[in-house]
Amino acid sequence: MRPVGVLVGWIVLILLANTAIVYVLDVALRGQTAGGLLLAVAVPFLIMLINRSTAAEAVSRHAALCGWVAADPAGREWPWTDLRLRGTIRVLRAWSFVSEGFPITAGELKWTGNALAGAVEGETGEGVFVIVHLPAPLPSMAMRNRFDRLGDSPLLDRPELRRALLTGEIPPWTARGRTLFTIERRRTWLRPPAIEGAVHRALRVVELLAPAGDDLDQADR
Repeated sequence: MRPVGVLVGWIVLILLANTAIVYVLDVALRGQTAGGLLLAVAVPFLIMLINRSTAAEAVSRHAALCGWVAADPAGREWPWTDLRLRGTIRVLRAWSFVSEGFPITAGELKWTGNALAGAVEGETGEGVFVIVHLPAPLPSMAMRNRFDRLGDSPLLDRPELRRALLTGEIPPWTARGRTLFTIERRRTWLRPPAIEGAVHRALRVVELLAPAGDDLDQADR
């Protein structure tokens, strides 16, 4: 089935399921059937599965249209690995592509037990990560929140960088050599705009760290 046909099919299923929810809740609240109470629980679960599936399908279509290359989560060393002192970190899926002249690796991960050591909001959760591969190394440094900065680089003293973090223009970030990465917690199913937005914000960090009068993407690669 073509992608448009798949999308239409999911929309029809969602509409039918929503109609079923209204009917089932009406029946259940009137106390007419015990089965109605069971369906009142089952149907929302079905809706959740449909929403997750449609979101995953949207991301897959977007990746294919944009020429993103799937990356093997188990086939590489991730830059946050040494942050983990306890808990778990698992990359669910990832893609490699180029944005604004920079090689990018972006995707979805989940963590438990504060395994990311403050590099993202929340001790446990799921989120979007972006890794920007830089043409020239940066000092090891990070900005986690308004009070937590790691490293002694004078770049951390830039008022525009601090302002961008405080206003939410950029997320917490970590730079190590030729790699800069961000991780943003997500609270809904991952869709293409969430990935594109995270990439834009990560590249904004790179822009704010660029030497005055220079662009990192113009440096020799």
